[in-house]
Formats: sequence, structure tokens, C-alpha cells
Amino acid sequence: ALWGLFFNVVTCLIASAVTAGTEEASTRRFFHGFLREHDSSGPRRRGLASVAWVLTLGWIFFAIGPGAVFGNWAFGAPDAGYEEWDFAMPSIWVWQLLWWGGGVLLIWFLAYAMRLSSGPVKQFGAIAEDVRTLERTRE
Repeated sequence: ALWGLFFNVVTCLIASAVTAGTEEASTRRFFHGFLREHDSSGPRRRGLASVAWVLTLGWIFFAIGPGAVFGNWAFGAPDAGYEEWDFAMPSIWVWQLLWWGGGVLLIWFLAYAMRLSSGPVKQFGAIAEDVRTLERTRE
């Protein structure tokens, strides 16, 4: 899997470098400009973007990824008896409950603080006319 991932990333980077100056790039810039113009996020959300990435990737690592292994020993040894466990349940259960509870808070943060659940502030219609204009300027 690692070799496949490595070669896929290299292939994507090479393809991006080769096709950077094509007319598809101008179309992409046009649509990205349109999306930026109608973006409802504002400067506050852009400032929190790195925090959102760190929190999301950290949650993925510790809740469902390889970091969940730490949960085996976080609240007591897995081979200890019922009396030895903190919270009277296996350590991995407590770990998962805490991280999945944190996942609920993460979803709230992404939906409301990052405004990923809100629509655009500026109303817009179909952009078919803009696409035709863009196609005419290329001819």
C-alpha cells in the first residue's frame, strides 16, 4: 500500500506540473474565483482552518486510526481484573467513548464554528451564461 501511495502521489504531482498552463487551468481559475466570490466563510474561518485540520486529523488518528492502540493501557492494564480498571470497564472502551464524544464536539466545531453547514451569503443563479462567455473568449 505504501508503494502504491508513493507512486500515486508522484504521478499526480508530475501530471499537475505538466498540465499547469493548459486551458483547463484557466477554466479552473475561473470557477475557483466564482467560488471565492460567493464563499460565506469570512476571515475568521480561514484563520481557524489549520486548527480544524489538526483537530480532525488528530481525532482520526486517535479514535479510529493507529492511535487507538494507546487506549489499551490509558485507563488500566488490559489484562487486569475488573477491580483494577478505572471506570470499571476495559480501558479501550473508555478510550473509545471519550474519543467518540470528542467526535461529536468536533462535528459541532466544523458545522458551526467553521460554518461548513451554512450556505453562501451572496445569492447566485446558474452560471451557464458565464461559461458561454468563457468559451467565447477562448475562440
